[in-house]
Amino acid sequence: MAYEQERIEAGNCIYVKNRHSRRSNSPKRPRGKKREVSTEEMEKANKDNARKKLQILVNANFTISDLWFDLHYNHGEEPGSLDQAGKDLTKYLRKVRDEFKAAGGELKYIAVTERGKEGAIHHHVLMNAGILSMERVGLIWGMGYGRFEFVYSADLTWLADYIFKQGEQSFREDDAACRKRWRSSKNLVRPQPKQKRIKASTWKDIPQPPKGYMVVADSIRTGFDFFGFHWMEYRLCKIAPPPKRDWARRE
Repeated sequence: MAYEQERIEAGNCIYVKNRHSRRSNSPKRPRGKKREVSTEEMEKANKDNARKKLQILVNANFTISDLWFDLHYNHGEEPGSLDQAGKDLTKYLRKVRDEFKAAGGELKYIAVTERGKEGAIHHHVLMNAGILSMERVGLIWGMGYGRFEFVYSADLTWLADYIFKQGEQSFREDDAACRKRWRSSKNLVRPQPKQKRIKASTWKDIPQPPKGYMVVADSIRTGFDFFGFHWMEYRLCKIAPPPKRDWARRE
C-alpha cells in the first residue's frame, strides 16, 4: 500500500502534505463521509490556499537581513481612495526598481496596501536588501515617513500571515483596484510542488523530520477532504547551526 505526499521547498522551509485517495486509501485511516461543499467552505478553502501561496512565496524569496517597512503619508496629504494609494505605491516601486537597476541589482518585493482602523491608508513592503541603503529606500518615498527594520527570522511564515491579514482587509473593500490581496514583482521564485508515492500504509501521527530540520508544532493540521479521504499537512524548518566558538586563548 502507499499514500501520496506533496512537498514544496521554500527557502528554509518545506511544506508537506500527506493524503489518501481512491487509489491509496488505508484501513488505518477510515474514510469519512463524502459531502457537498458549501459556499462558506469553498471560500475558506480558497482563502487558506491563498495564504499558503503567500507563505511559500515569502519564504522562497526573502531571508534574514532583507528589508521590511511601512510607508505612511504626511498628515493632511493622505490619498482619498485605495485606488490612488495603489498608484502612489506603483510609482514608488518603479523609482526603487530603477535605482536598483542603476546600481547593478534587481528589485524583488511583496507589498500590500492597508486602510487602518481609523481610516488612514498606508503601505507595507518586503524588499530584498544589499543594493540600496535603508535611508535611501526611505527617501525615495517622499510622501511622508517610513518605519524600517531588518528581517530577523529564518522562518518568515509569521510575516507572510501578517501581510495576508492586512491585504485581506483591503481585498474585501469595493475598490476594484484592490481586488488582489497583495502585489509582487514578477521576478520572484515560485516553487513548484513535488509529488511522490510513499510505500507505507499510512503516515505517522507525529511527523519525523529529516536531519537538519524541525517540525513546526503549530503547523500540523489534519482533516478529511470533501470526498472523505484523510490528509495531514505540516511545515518543516531548517535548524540553524550553532554559532562557532573561538577557543583561542586570549593573552
